[in-house]
Amino acid sequence: MQELLKAYKVLPLLIMFVMGCTEHDTEMCCPQNDETSYEFSILNRQGKDLLDASEEGTYNTNKIKLYRLKNGNRSLVEYTDGTSPVGYYIYKYEGINRIRLYFGNNDDLITEGIIEWSENESDMIKLEEELQNENDNVRKLVKITYNNVVVWDMSKNLPQRYFQVIK
Repeated sequence: MQELLKAYKVLPLLIMFVMGCTEHDTEMCCPQNDETSYEFSILNRQGKDLLDASEEGTYNTNKIKLYRLKNGNRSLVEYTDGTSPVGYYIYKYEGINRIRLYFGNNDDLITEGIIEWSENESDMIKLEEELQNENDNVRKLVKITYNNVVVWDMSKNLPQRYFQVIK
């Protein structure tokens, strides 16, 4: 009987572990878990969250497309598994939506991409990484350039890789 009671005490923890994050969880559940992840918010000049799909006049978050640029060619970012099959994840943090982009792994230390918000609007993003040491394959993000403006730089910004875009 005591063994059964112990099992019931462990069961809730096991359920929480197996279920993991859901789309409604916040940053507390989904931390930046590596040195290359980053996120940003998009607001208009009046402070309206343009990633809030429930608001009129915002982006249709189901139609955002990511393209990787390499050698002048662009390719649509798609994954067959994982929580971000189209290369991005949107979640609410402190009342404002944030988007986290995934362009996938590549051998280059510089990744360039296009974020297509709609058929008529897109932005450019450039990610610069460096190896944490010469003998390792572990990378860390050192600079983010958005539409030719440096918006985050490891040497000047807080460790959290976050920025806001005002449109």
